[in-house]
Amino acid sequence: MGTVSDATGAVVPKAEVELLNTSTNAAQTALSDDTGGYVFSNVTPGVYKVTVKMAGFRTSVTNVTVEVNKSADVPVHLEVGGDKEIVEVTATAAAALQTTDAQIGNALSTDNILRLPTLQRNAIELMNLQPGVVAGGTGLNMRVSGAIDDQNTVSLDGIDITSNLVASNTSIPTPADSVEEFRANVSNPTASLSRGSGGQITLIGRRGGNEYHWALYEYLQNNDLNSNTWDNNRAGQPKAVIRDNRYGGRIGGAIKKNKTFFFDNYEARRFNSVYQTNRTVPTQSLRNGIIEFNGPSGLESFNLGGGSLAICGAAGNAACDPRGLGMNKSVLAQWNQMPLPNLPGIGDGLNTSGYFVNVGVPTNTDYGVMRLDHIFNEKLTFNASFTYYRVDQVGNGGICADVSLLGNTASCAISAPQRSMVPTAQVTWQISPTLVNVFRAGWVRDTSQSNATSPSIGAGRLNTPGSQTPAGNVALLIGSGVSTFIDSPIDMDTQRARFQGQWQQDWQFVDDQTKIWGKHQFQYGVQVNKLPFTHARADKVIGSLTSLTAVVDGDQSYISIPAANRPITCSGSVTSNCVPSNQTTSWDRYYASMLGLVDNVSVLAVRDANLQPQPLGTFIRDVTNQWATYMYAQDSWRIKPSLTLYYGLSYGWQSSPTEQNNLQTVMVNAATGAPITGPEYLQSKIQAAQQGQIFNPTFGFATVGASGLPIYNVDYGDVAPRAALAWNPSAKSGILGKIFGDKKSVVRGGFAMVYDRSNTVQSVEIPMLGIGFDQNLIVGAPSCNATGVGGAGCNPAGGNPGLSSFRVGTDGVLPLPTPTSAKSPIIPPPYPQTGSETLSFQVDPNAKTGRSYNVDFSIQRELPGNMIFEVAYVGRFSRQLPQAVNLNSAPYMFLDSASGQTFAQAYDAVSNALRTGKAAPVEPWFENQFPGLAKANGTASATAYIVSKNSSFFTQGNVGSLFLNLDNYRRGLGLQGYDSDQAQVEFLRTYIGYGNYNAGIMTLTKRMSHGFTISGNYTLSRANDDGLSNQNNAGFYSNSFNPSVQYGPSSYDRRSVMNFYYQYDLPAGKGHKLSGNGAVNAILGGWYTSGVFTGWTGAPLKVNEGSQVWGGGSSVIGATDYMVPTSPLNASLNSGVGASSGVSCSNGLFSGNVATSLNNGTGYDVFGNPGAAYCNFRYIQLSQDGRTGSSNPMRGIGFWNFDMRMGKTTSFGPEGKYKLGYSADFFNIFNHHNFNTPVLNYTSPATFGVVTGTYTPPNRTNSARWIEMGLRLDF
Repeated sequence: MGTVSDATGAVVPKAEVELLNTSTNAAQTALSDDTGGYVFSNVTPGVYKVTVKMAGFRTSVTNVTVEVNKSADVPVHLEVGGDKEIVEVTATAAAALQTTDAQIGNALSTDNILRLPTLQRNAIELMNLQPGVVAGGTGLNMRVSGAIDDQNTVSLDGIDITSNLVASNTSIPTPADSVEEFRANVSNPTASLSRGSGGQITLIGRRGGNEYHWALYEYLQNNDLNSNTWDNNRAGQPKAVIRDNRYGGRIGGAIKKNKTFFFDNYEARRFNSVYQTNRTVPTQSLRNGIIEFNGPSGLESFNLGGGSLAICGAAGNAACDPRGLGMNKSVLAQWNQMPLPNLPGIGDGLNTSGYFVNVGVPTNTDYGVMRLDHIFNEKLTFNASFTYYRVDQVGNGGICADVSLLGNTASCAISAPQRSMVPTAQVTWQISPTLVNVFRAGWVRDTSQSNATSPSIGAGRLNTPGSQTPAGNVALLIGSGVSTFIDSPIDMDTQRARFQGQWQQDWQFVDDQTKIWGKHQFQYGVQVNKLPFTHARADKVIGSLTSLTAVVDGDQSYISIPAANRPITCSGSVTSNCVPSNQTTSWDRYYASMLGLVDNVSVLAVRDANLQPQPLGTFIRDVTNQWATYMYAQDSWRIKPSLTLYYGLSYGWQSSPTEQNNLQTVMVNAATGAPITGPEYLQSKIQAAQQGQIFNPTFGFATVGASGLPIYNVDYGDVAPRAALAWNPSAKSGILGKIFGDKKSVVRGGFAMVYDRSNTVQSVEIPMLGIGFDQNLIVGAPSCNATGVGGAGCNPAGGNPGLSSFRVGTDGVLPLPTPTSAKSPIIPPPYPQTGSETLSFQVDPNAKTGRSYNVDFSIQRELPGNMIFEVAYVGRFSRQLPQAVNLNSAPYMFLDSASGQTFAQAYDAVSNALRTGKAAPVEPWFENQFPGLAKANGTASATAYIVSKNSSFFTQGNVGSLFLNLDNYRRGLGLQGYDSDQAQVEFLRTYIGYGNYNAGIMTLTKRMSHGFTISGNYTLSRANDDGLSNQNNAGFYSNSFNPSVQYGPSSYDRRSVMNFYYQYDLPAGKGHKLSGNGAVNAILGGWYTSGVFTGWTGAPLKVNEGSQVWGGGSSVIGATDYMVPTSPLNASLNSGVGASSGVSCSNGLFSGNVATSLNNGTGYDVFGNPGAAYCNFRYIQLSQDGRTGSSNPMRGIGFWNFDMRMGKTTSFGPEGKYKLGYSADFFNIFNHHNFNTPVLNYTSPATFGVVTGTYTPPNRTNSARWIEMGLRLDF
């Protein structure tokens, strides 16, 4: 677009303007309007000539490069003369000024992409270098300008290739050799971009032209070239053997000159990689039956192995194992199938420690694309493409989530094959000189599986004594079999041993029209997506699998270890033969695990469409379809050549999924049949609790077929306005001339309302996990005589788990659950009755689509030397975001009307006393709410009984588990429970999340000149939210009643982020001062270097208190909340730091040792004085705190990295058409160690602040220096 004017500046109407694609010779023509303006819409990115003719003037020819998703402003100044005289002009950096809207982002061409050091050779890698972007890496996905990380959109030639499942990646890769141009937009999209509220990555695929072009290439990196990792060196392990070989070729040209063109690209990768991982394994002392803690008097060792230890109970003289059996032989047999620790600093350092290992995770990929372009005439063009992608891999993306340690040999026990294809077609029709229509159609088909080794197979391989049953081996999850406590020899927990398969499709039909009308460029269009999806899985996220499992643990779901089975809690008066107050849950878990106490035996069973049970082992499977429809209209109004107003409106909706056999249920009020909605339900529960009343309707789960209800209602209200103003001032003198220059600046501001994309993991997978067509079958807390008389000392009426609980391998064959049929609505009984559920997953029937209000303001300035400088403000204010609540959250604000005391006040009083080793005070709330409880159990008070059975729940902040027991006590007294407890967690995805993002951005870009180009940016930002997570996260608010208690810096809030990249052609060889004859020039010429620097400050760092602090979760699944700092505290990377010995906190919460000694640890710690830091935090007070440690966190370890390339291109052959390229890419060239910020758990003082591993940067599998050699031949 541009304006035609004469030498005086007067506009020239009726001038003939031709736009010629220099690659295909395709041409478009137009006449300048009455204001001298001309516009060519929907121009394919590439190199063009703009030729302007007018009688009485010389012909003007301007060479211009059109970038993707960006207008090119090409003003033409005609000189008086004959039209046979030609004036040729090459557009410079001025073309980079964005003069039509307020989008912020950068574009890169193929040459940039190919010449930068990018390990994956994937154009999308470069998104991490954009301003406002928080790059991914260990434990974090990429976030753009404050958007949730599952809201980014990637389009290739106008077709959305974002994986619709979780939207964290694309369905197909985008190899650098298949891409013509890349553009990233980080803020304020136009109305035509309406599917997804995050960053937009627009890619234009490479295509053929009149001249033939081809290339062959290969890249190699292996362990001979690479450095060893810090983690390997620390563990005394040599470099693991790896080999990464990427190779391919491309070719493009004309089938018929000026008419038909083709392009093909094939690329393969053979990557024999390794995955560095830790597993938490029992120490030799724990295998010997000894539990150890650091107490006030030093190391406390409790030998349970022989069964004769007698220091438990209120007086400290009772038998800890009243059956006298000691270390369980089945447990020991399974533990002995794991190697001993080799890496201190993992686990608690005494009972458990780390086992570090390199696990092979080979990956083979094949990618191919074919493209055809045809020009029917100057008004009608067509293109089509077909892309195919194949992945065969052990592990998934270089990560192994299911590890086997059998035989002291680590192997990856999971594979994840993927097959994808994307056929597309596009027709462009210039209906008239001012009207263009573009129609696109595409089919994105993506199938993938996660083939983990099932627990049934794993249990068969282990064949642990006591695991054999008539239904086959039962997987024993000792200590729950998780890395946060104790792993299994083969990962058999739900998160790591589950099968999942998905077969997703995205049929896309897009039609856009552009109409030029005077100074207006109207654009409008519609997009329709058909989204068939088939999903099969062996899990329900957390809890049961379709394999039989037995959890051997305590204080988790069904078994609560009472004070009778535990030594006295340490206090000022008791300093030996005691357990520190923050370690009581750890004792309970080690105790139950060592003795083989079975918390539950469970399996996930499946029912058919008639709610009849299917055979055990059957997967959950849904076959669904959805429709998504979007439309928009927008106008770019060039009010004057220097001022453009953009305004637009988009609108769309996505239907709720329908399942072909109606295998979905809706949560309803069992009494009324009305659907349960999140905000209304929770508000009713709060209001009742504050008045001392119970709001606890019984839930029913009605099938959609029987109820006639949809899974959720469609949100038809998603209207999204956009507006922007761009001013390109012309100031030739004075102060304004110095500031703005003559057409050398753009001042822009804009507003955009954008809506989230509802990903399949939310819209389909959550509803398929509702109660009804699957059921968690559980035998909870089986007694020692569950399948017979039991072993020695069995006493099912013994009153404590040490006497009454089933011990694996001792008390006979494990009890097994039995599948049942059901009728709609399904009404599970309360916990812990048979038939109660572990988890329910639902979507709020009134769910709204998340939305964000985006604003930005920027000033671009062209500087000498082909440079553009931009300074900008970007704001994003997100509301009604999809987040989950737990409807079974404990009403901690519940008022006892008789005393005026709330549960929160009573709980704080008891927990504060127990944490400091004092006796629990008698609290009116417990006495009045549990009348007759003390008498029924022979205790002095209800408080005393509750504390005796749940003391660790008080000290460790496990309010959710405490309320499950309190509800059970009330039902035993004939009273109503506070919660329904029909499922321990009643997960509801609703729409109450919010966040705020404010950022200042500076960007400096120098276009290529004199062989040098550089682009750099700096972002200073602040991102706050209430604990937001993406739609793939199965978590929920720690406080569903008041999510704002967690409001504070976001998990990805890196205050400062800096990126820059450069390319430099060394000034040597032909045409330079440093040159010589042909041979010398061949040696000296063609050398270039490029590099990428990234750096950022640390993310928020907080101290974990627990996952049930506000009663928002349970032991099955919780939501972490954070301890409150008592004074400001800084964290940083400190070296030479060992353990702090003899720490005694003034608040009375802890006495003992903190952190790991220099002999056993790494010497790195985020605190210079771990002991002082440990004492700087207090527990959350439910009755007082309106915010938690989330609001004022410390900052973790920062990061910086520099990648560099040295390369050479040598031209040879006729006219130098052949180019041989050599390159050496140095990733992390300085081999700089970037460390992971440790997780701070208050219950793990031995590892508090200890740094144990390195940070894996984006697109890498480890942190060490890698060197990749490249060779390519271009024609």
